[in-house]
Amino acid sequence: MSSLVSAAATLGATSAAVSAVAHRTLPDLLAILLLVTGILVAGVMGVSTVSARHPVLMLVWCVIPALSITVVIALAFPFASGIGVDLAPLQSVAQQLASH
Repeated sequence: MSSLVSAAATLGATSAAVSAVAHRTLPDLLAILLLVTGILVAGVMGVSTVSARHPVLMLVWCVIPALSITVVIALAFPFASGIGVDLAPLQSVAQQLASH
């Protein structure tokens, strides 16, 4: 059972590395590039939709960059919520098993 506790402790130690990755921010240049790209795509698609015979195709092509930008922004903070391990229950079970 002590191997389970030590494995959980190792998991807690490696969560610090994951936490360091989670607190990275999106570089300013990339954020500005995404904003400019989004505005340009919206403008070009808006103008193209007005002059196109089948605007549905243009709207579908507008969804692709919008989803790409959304995915990049969503992955900027992959584990923004806290990640932690509470070892107290495992330690109490290990102590109870050791005492029997």
